[in-house]
Amino acid sequence: MLKHLAAEQSRTYVSMDNTMARALAKFDPILFFQTYKPLMIIEFE
Repeated sequence: MLKHLAAEQSRTYVSMDNTMARALAKFDPILFFQTYKPLMIIEFE
């Protein structure tokens, strides 16, 4: 549902189930926000 909502609103969808995205957010938050541009929807487990 969140993926669909993100697509409708032209937002980036990021799932923290993705181990690479989760590690990037944890260890290099600046690069995380450069990689996944705002406005975004972040789904946590």
